[in-house]
Order: sequence, then C-alpha cells, then structure tokens
Amino acid sequence: MDFLNEAVAVLLDRIAGSGCEEGVVTLVVDSSAPQCQFERGAVMVAQFGGKSAEFSTFDPIRAKTRISFLSGAVLDDPRRRGAAAVVINVAAGFFCISRRLRACGRDSHLPCCAGLKEVVAGAPVHIIGDCPALSGFLGGQCTPDAASASTVLVTADGLADPEALALIGENLGSQRIIFVGPSTAGVAALLTRETYCPYGKG
Repeated sequence: MDFLNEAVAVLLDRIAGSGCEEGVVTLVVDSSAPQCQFERGAVMVAQFGGKSAEFSTFDPIRAKTRISFLSGAVLDDPRRRGAAAVVINVAAGFFCISRRLRACGRDSHLPCCAGLKEVVAGAPVHIIGDCPALSGFLGGQCTPDAASASTVLVTADGLADPEALALIGENLGSQRIIFVGPSTAGVAALLTRETYCPYGKG
C-alpha cells in the first residue's frame, strides 16, 4: 500500500483539464519556518498560485517544477517522494482540498500532544517512520508490530520511505490509520483518510 502514489493518482484525476497542472511550482527551503514537533529535517516549502505548503525532510530539493511532472514519476527514493509530497500539499491547498499547509508555533505543542493522547486513547500504536519525538511521547503504547496495533500513525518520514510503506501494507488489516502533521495532510485529504494536525496553519 503506497499512500503517496495513490494520492498522486487522485490529485491528477481531480485537476485534469483545469490547466493548473501546467502551472509552475517553486520548491525552496525555509530555515526560519516553525516545524511540527513530530517532524524532522529541513522545512521544504512549495509555492504555487499564491499558496505555500511544506514538507519536512532530510533530502530537500530546491527547484522549479510542474504538477504535471507527477504523472508517471517513479517515486522510489526519499528525495523524489518528499518533492512529490510537498507538491501534493500545495496543490491540495490551492484547490481547497486541504487546509493544513504549515506547522503551528511552539505555543501549540503541548495542547497538540494532549489532544493526540486523547485520540489514541491508550491503544497500541505503530508508527510508520522514524519519529523519536512521537515514539518517546507515546512510550509503552508503541509496538514495532503493525499487525498487533489498533492504530497506525503515518509521519512525514514514513511517507517519504517507500520500504516502510511497503512493509506496513503487508501487515495492515482493520487498523485505524491517522496521518500526523502538516507534511502528510495533503495526502490524507486526497485519500479521505483521518489526519491529526489540529493547530496547523492554512
């Protein structure tokens, strides 16, 4: 199960014929941007049609591209996947599919954690992606075995890792899947999946 490739297909289908798919998307790195407490790396920002959206990654790209370049793209490494995800995020924001485009400020971190605790409600949780802040925060609730978890949290790091998503796809049954943070919000919105980013900015 590759959520990212699924989201690309949905996005391209929804905007087909609009002409917007040929619009230029600019990718930059914003070193001054607030970062989600559950994300790591550089904040890569995509700018398109007056909107901007982000994706946190250790493999940022600075470039100009087009949404149409996602068509047929081979998303087989974190660098390409991060670029695809941030283009998805800004396009989903431009078309009002997603309203969580940027991270909240530090003043929202504690209430965000408290809210997530309520959402997972003590259930066994499996995290897709390497997220020390999230695994440390949830502590004993975390399990390395996706099949034994009742809730699966998808992080930015997990979304960028094709191997992590392939492994999880083999073990998912009826688990609740929650996409965490602004970096994953566009994919979640396009796939109509549950997302947790209560304080993210539009």
